[in-house]
Amino acid sequence: MVNECPRGMAARGQAQPTGDRARRQNRAGLVLRQTDMLVVVIFLEAAHERQDDLRVALVDYAQTCLEREPGCRRYDVCMDPVEGASFLLYQVYDDEAAYLAHRELPHYAEFRTLADPWTRSRRVLTYEVISLSDTA
Repeated sequence: MVNECPRGMAARGQAQPTGDRARRQNRAGLVLRQTDMLVVVIFLEAAHERQDDLRVALVDYAQTCLEREPGCRRYDVCMDPVEGASFLLYQVYDDEAAYLAHRELPHYAEFRTLADPWTRSRRVLTYEVISLSDTA
């Protein structure tokens, strides 16, 4: 069963942080940015014996998003080293509008048509960025 539970989307009418790219340094000397960016974290579990298919499709799709979507700044694909059927996707978008646009693009629909039959479960969480480091 595929279950999507978006939460944390910026509420309409709420004040946004000032200074779209405000910078400061933390104690370790890393430069942190405060932005209107949105982080999306997705937990996926592959259907029985489809984890290799899903892994390959996720890596290809992440690259497609980075190449075709100017508002998609980061798209990481991670796999649980113990339970190889569990995946974590970490995405960073310029803002909520960029994420919503992502979900309307043809390659999103194509990917979902391909990958949904290989997906046992999906959980989607969204977060407003407080700060991001400039390092990976």
